[in-house]
Amino acid sequence: MKRKTRFYKRGLPWAIAGLLCCGCEEELFWDSEEVEPLPVLNCVMRADDDTVRAQVGWSKSIYDLSRFRSEERASVWVYADGEAVGEAVHRGGGWYALPHRVKSGATYRVAAWLRGRDVVWGETRVPSQPLEASITYDTLRHRVVNRWTDRPEEKNYYWLSYATGVSTDNTRRPTHFSLPSYIETNSTLADPFNRSFDFEEEIPAEYDYYVRVEDAGLSGERLELEYRGDRSMYGYSLREGQEDGYYVGVHFILSLDGHYDHYLRSVITNREYAWDMDDLPLFYTPLWFYSNVTNGVGLVASYARFADVEERVFYKKEEEPFDDLYD
Repeated sequence: MKRKTRFYKRGLPWAIAGLLCCGCEEELFWDSEEVEPLPVLNCVMRADDDTVRAQVGWSKSIYDLSRFRSEERASVWVYADGEAVGEAVHRGGGWYALPHRVKSGATYRVAAWLRGRDVVWGETRVPSQPLEASITYDTLRHRVVNRWTDRPEEKNYYWLSYATGVSTDNTRRPTHFSLPSYIETNSTLADPFNRSFDFEEEIPAEYDYYVRVEDAGLSGERLELEYRGDRSMYGYSLREGQEDGYYVGVHFILSLDGHYDHYLRSVITNREYAWDMDDLPLFYTPLWFYSNVTNGVGLVASYARFADVEERVFYKKEEEPFDDLYD
């Protein structure tokens, strides 16, 4: 049975990142016992973006139903290849920003100084954009065809998917986007970690949210992966009674650094685990997440993106009188 629920992301999965309770570059476990709050540092950079953004806050017990506490008095610095880029400015709610063009191939360190704590920091090497990438649409077979060339000079972790967003105001671009519940593909390139099967479907293999491709044994090769879908079938239906809307659909190929790759796998694995618990007797098992932050918890990571973006503004059509349909 398919799960039709959507996994909503507001740019990055900060809410889940705030639950991290693990060590530096390790797969450790979340224990539900009371623990002392730890500093949380989250920063995910995108290659060629013009700003570095970081969030600083504090962890809390899983039994604590209050909001996560942000840290508004930290000193946050960004370094590139060992040289100081500058200090990020607090923008409210524990968010810090520094105008800077993120460079592919550079190694960035983000460090936060908090009163009474050792410096909290993490590092990432920014991957390059997928080489010679293209996304085309086979409308007759309802397939999305992704092609790119692997970069032999670096280790690559590719994640493929699409996201859709609809704003009820046709003058404003949507700000919330959703990933698909699953993607159907027969490709042998796909990592099976998030795969399940539905043999009633034309394509039985289904992958939750993304299709992951690791370049092991594929160095420098031209790659092609197609999955079921097309450019125009997602998200165009408006809710009943809605007058108009602004639709954005994005198909993309991501190249993630090792930290972001490891983190997303842990998030998806735990989400599947939580779903499975709905059908099982209640029992206790700790959950594990990934962190690469020293003297705290969180994620400092990076990615590059190739995307095909489609935007449409559309209006509710007036219905024709029934008698006129057969004139």
